[in-house]
Amino acid sequence: MRPIFLVALFALLSSGAQAQYTKESISAIVTGGSSKSWIDNGTSTVYTFSSNMKGEIKKATGSAQPVSWNLNTPDNLTWNLIISKESYELIISYNKEGTQYLKLVRYTGGNRVAGYKEIKLFPKT
Repeated sequence: MRPIFLVALFALLSSGAQAQYTKESISAIVTGGSSKSWIDNGTSTVYTFSSNMKGEIKKATGSAQPVSWNLNTPDNLTWNLIISKESYELIISYNKEGTQYLKLVRYTGGNRVAGYKEIKLFPKT
């Protein structure tokens, strides 16, 4: 009887899990409401996202490359940011100073075990 009660309690508690962010709230963070630029301090690449789902990527050397972007979620808990044809898991985080940044994770080899590429984007000031 007790194991059944514990399983039922766990099922009840886990069914109440809700997403912290909605698509609209993440879009507002990424675009700043209309257009916002983020910089990868490691490569000096600037990513600009606009609310019309367009943007550009400008590497330290070279001209800006126009891109389209979109958000989707498989489960309302994890979010994917698709930039042109590349999909990244999007993690919204904060550094020790309290600055919000975006962490983009792209898994290589088709799974999480094979490896990953990580990009940290900070608001461009």
